[in-house]
Amino acid sequence: MKVLMVAPYPFPGKPIRGGVETVTYNLVEGFKNVSEIDLRIISYCQDYDAVIELSPNVSCLFFKSQFPSRKMELKKHIKTLVISIDEEWNPDIIHIQGNGSNFLLYDEKIKNKLVITQHGIIWNEMKQTMSLRPKINMLIAYLIERKMRSCIANWVFISHYNLKYNSKFVNSSAINYCQVYNPVNPKFFIDNPSNEHTGLNLLFVGRIVPRKGLKDLLVGLSRVNNPNIKLHVVGGFEVDSYYDEIESEIERLGIKGQIIMHGWKNTDEIFKLYTDIDVLVLPSYQETLPCVIAEAMAQCKIVVATNVGGIGEMIDEGKNGYLYSAGDISALSNILQKVYALSKKERKEMSKYSNEKARRLYSPTGVSKAHLEFYKTILHKND
Repeated sequence: MKVLMVAPYPFPGKPIRGGVETVTYNLVEGFKNVSEIDLRIISYCQDYDAVIELSPNVSCLFFKSQFPSRKMELKKHIKTLVISIDEEWNPDIIHIQGNGSNFLLYDEKIKNKLVITQHGIIWNEMKQTMSLRPKINMLIAYLIERKMRSCIANWVFISHYNLKYNSKFVNSSAINYCQVYNPVNPKFFIDNPSNEHTGLNLLFVGRIVPRKGLKDLLVGLSRVNNPNIKLHVVGGFEVDSYYDEIESEIERLGIKGQIIMHGWKNTDEIFKLYTDIDVLVLPSYQETLPCVIAEAMAQCKIVVATNVGGIGEMIDEGKNGYLYSAGDISALSNILQKVYALSKKERKEMSKYSNEKARRLYSPTGVSKAHLEFYKTILHKND
């Protein structure tokens, strides 16, 4: 089966940035082991012109941006590439990772073979975006999606949350869909959880923007008033003023000695960092199905997170982590105290549960095979 995928994919040697790029990378790792699939990727998030063979059955076309606007890039350059490859190679499936402005790639010629994976709920994310320019861009993407989504016949939803959000829409007899969780990089799966640290090492991973809730975590940590709890922050700031705001907050709270700022890290660096981590904390105000939680679970880690989006599908209360309402800093600080007080036996049991659930739901091989089966239903429907 020939599959053309349009998605952000990291150039070899470069760090992975963003949830969709992470998902694409992990899914491709699974597809490398599925000999039935001949996969070609178009990556539109790189600054290089190159065609690289990633495995005997997977290759990726990287290209430099030709337009100042990503929407123009999608409408003009990438759409031309997709139609050209469709005419020359005739793939069975054309799979686009990501919704919103990606609907600009739609063309009547490829309608029946086109698949969209909805990674985010744009309207909900837009409500949590403070800066005007990103908010306007998201509104435009939302309007494009709203206008075009009825044209798409085949959908992949990454969580029951996504599926429920679209329940009225997908009940149409013209819609073919499946629900498949995002995969985790196989490197992250380990066999033996180790929680021998005398203190408690927390990890925050993600773009450092207001909706990710890092400021709540800093305040919650300060209220615990325990210098044995350290917080490792991995991620980059999109706005310099917000960096200044976070630095000022750390100073004001008097917790500078407990915070380690790492900046962006590549996959191997994050993997090594997990050796020193006990708990992942994700205090976000909006998420769909965070890859970072699935990665932490594969690494046998306890997870503390807000009960937003699809996170409740990932965390079983008291078994592999704890949930709280977004913005409830008192609840967050109480949970951090509770986790700190867990016995070694309790931590080990929760760590084991996390890993086992990750293996059931987020294995790249299992997720890629689920995609293959969905592709087959599309081909059968088109016959």
